[in-house]
Amino acid sequence: QSNLSTGLYTATSSNNTINNNAVTGSGAIGIWITTNSNLNTINDNNIQSNTSAGITISSSINNTISDNNVQGNGSHGIDISSSNSNIVSANRIHNSGGSGSDNGILITSSNNSVTGNYITDTAGTGFAIYILSGTGNYLADNTFSGTGASSINNNGTNTVLAGQTTSASSDFRFR
Repeated sequence: QSNLSTGLYTATSSNNTINNNAVTGSGAIGIWITTNSNLNTINDNNIQSNTSAGITISSSINNTISDNNVQGNGSHGIDISSSNSNIVSANRIHNSGGSGSDNGILITSSNNSVTGNYITDTAGTGFAIYILSGTGNYLADNTFSGTGASSINNNGTNTVLAGQTTSASSDFRFR
């Protein structure tokens, strides 16, 4: 439900499960895990129409983001910042950042695993996955399509890229 702040927020809080929530219309980030919030699981949530990013992990390690529907947020779909060794898998990300240059997934961290995500964007100019910085990130089996999700931009070092797929279809459905 709409509010002026972040939808769900944790700071210095570990070993939590954020599951089966609808986070819609927040005045900032949909779900924000920050400041030494480690070993958390964010899965099976619907996160849409928030003013900023759908999900942000900052200054935290070893979190899992999986099986979420992330749609129509004002900034990046998923933003991993100064946070190492996280897993981002099997998320469905659609139309991040409107017509702007925001990305489906943005990473400025190291040793993260990004696998099996489905990313579409029919309006923006950003990337499906953008590794702005970081070392040793692993990307595999992600599917992406659309004008704002047409490629991966890798500015990291020692990134492993395996089995990425582009799709001519812009068909996207939430389950």
